Amino acid sequence: MGATDAAQTPVGSLRGDGQYFDSVGNPTDLKTFYKHNPSFIYGPMAVAAFTCTACRLSASLAARLEDGRAAPYGWYDTLTYTVFAILTTFAAHGWFCVHAAQERQYQQYERVTRGPDGKRLPAPVEGEKSMNYADREAPRGASVRSTAALLTSWVYALYPFAAPTTSWAMFIGWTCGLAVYWDLHFFIFHKIAHENPRMYKLFHKLHHFYTAPDVFGAYYVTYQSHFATEQSVLLLAAFMGMPRDVFTWTMFLGTFDTCVKHSGHSVSSVQRGLPMSYETLMTILNPWSLVLGGGSAGEHDWHHEKFTKNYALSFTYLDKLFGSYHKGRAAGEAVGLSRAQKAQKAADHAKAQQAAAACDKASLASPTVELVPSIATVVKAPLDEAPPSPPPSPPTVATETVAPPASAPLAKPVSAPVVPSAPAPSGVASLCVPLAFAYSLLVLAQTKGPQIVGVLHGAAAQAAASQPPEDVAPGTPLLELCEGYAAHHFDSIGNSLHAAGMTAGLVSVALALGARHLSTLERAVSAMWWMPQWYLYAWVGHFGMQKDVPAVFTYGLTPSSFLKGEFCSTMWVYTGAVFEPKPALFWPSAGNVPSAALGAIAVATFAFIALATPPGRLWCKEYHARAAVAAKAKAC
Repeated sequence: MGATDAAQTPVGSLRGDGQYFDSVGNPTDLKTFYKHNPSFIYGPMAVAAFTCTACRLSASLAARLEDGRAAPYGWYDTLTYTVFAILTTFAAHGWFCVHAAQERQYQQYERVTRGPDGKRLPAPVEGEKSMNYADREAPRGASVRSTAALLTSWVYALYPFAAPTTSWAMFIGWTCGLAVYWDLHFFIFHKIAHENPRMYKLFHKLHHFYTAPDVFGAYYVTYQSHFATEQSVLLLAAFMGMPRDVFTWTMFLGTFDTCVKHSGHSVSSVQRGLPMSYETLMTILNPWSLVLGGGSAGEHDWHHEKFTKNYALSFTYLDKLFGSYHKGRAAGEAVGLSRAQKAQKAADHAKAQQAAAACDKASLASPTVELVPSIATVVKAPLDEAPPSPPPSPPTVATETVAPPASAPLAKPVSAPVVPSAPAPSGVASLCVPLAFAYSLLVLAQTKGPQIVGVLHGAAAQAAASQPPEDVAPGTPLLELCEGYAAHHFDSIGNSLHAAGMTAGLVSVALALGARHLSTLERAVSAMWWMPQWYLYAWVGHFGMQKDVPAVFTYGLTPSSFLKGEFCSTMWVYTGAVFEPKPALFWPSAGNVPSAALGAIAVATFAFIALATPPGRLWCKEYHARAAVAAKAKAC
């Protein structure tokens, strides 16, 4: 072959020779990626084999699949989600390239970008614009790894999900439960992975390669990390009987929100084409974030930058509880475009204009021959020009040191004590508003009990709930009343909620009586939380699971019947009869729920009350105060 023929030989790839990897060594096509990362092929195959084997060897799973109570998610639905997820990452990346304003940017990209010489780019000089999202190097390799990670979603086709939910109560309960558990699972694994060097290197180090992530950073992961933090959670939930519509809703919404949280930009107030802001929309779709604290893109961006803060997936209560929470940097602060910086620059600009005007006025009042430009001219000249973009940061004001008089003796310098910032005290609104809301729920439940059942379960259930039970009628002897009380509570999971709520109510009363570090208002509020905790969690079981109303709502309540009922409920709970195996609406199998599972549900509910509710925050405040006193005493 001659030289001319060799020159005309077409290149095998449109990218050209030597372009199978990007500048940091990431493969830029799936073929090369799978060649160097076979775990993305063999890993999902192993998960699929385990899933199929478990469905055959587990008698309960096999029975559910055989009688139609459960079914694999299916290839068509899995393909629909996979295509949606991959297109979402590319579409979100394009949106941020075109529409993201630099005022919403969290980090300065020059700090994490290297030039042709391999050195980090210098920070922009005053008046020079910083890099924005679209100025960064095209994430070719990151997009390939992200796509490969999402392609492993084919294993979901084999996951045995239960039939779709048949009521809003069931759908909301499963969605909330999955969100809370997934967040807890992610927090524990994520924190351990960061604190254990071997686990960090094996599972999570690659994800933190980009300290200023973009949209494709959401799934820039190893397969073992992807399985540990997502696929294993969903497999366990499927084995526990999670309905397929809950899985579909969670994955479609969660994938989009994950891309947003890795974008490095604040989109909370974005309202393009929506009747409300993005933050308001996500709060409506995830109302439990009002109690648990919704995570934001700024908090997760801070985690990528600093590594040791904000480990949770969706909520903030666990990070706040374990001291790893940080609110992150304000949007635009790193590039000098935050709201506070803009306001300061505007104020400085206004002061400069006022000073120039004063100098002009003074020069007119006292005209003199100037051999050099006046101060007014020097100050005023730049103001006639367009302000630089971005405006310069406000100057740092140094504190002037004044020397003492010569006749006075020199005072010994005293260093000012460093005063730590005190935590925000519990205000009246933060204490009383949740309590008032809880009591309003009590009133609503007492006055509209059957109607609530009707909204949750339909007209037939409302009609049945309106009928008074005969086994707890007024005048029933105490022992018969207690037997009827136990029979009236036939959903075992609802009974576990009952036990957790009653115990939480007693803890709040005990705290009000014995707290040493709470204010008088906080102790009074803690005591008043007794009634909402004592009843509301039990009523969740009645309204949402048993499809009925508490017996006291269906007949005239007298002091005698009230005391008898409370005695029966207390004996029923604290003698252990509450954990008697019975069926449950939300239990995946048709049989009774084991007592051990009921105890675990009660403990988990109590832990939720302690960690994520307003009365629980008072418990934690008293506990941490006592622990601090004990630690100080031990140190002394």
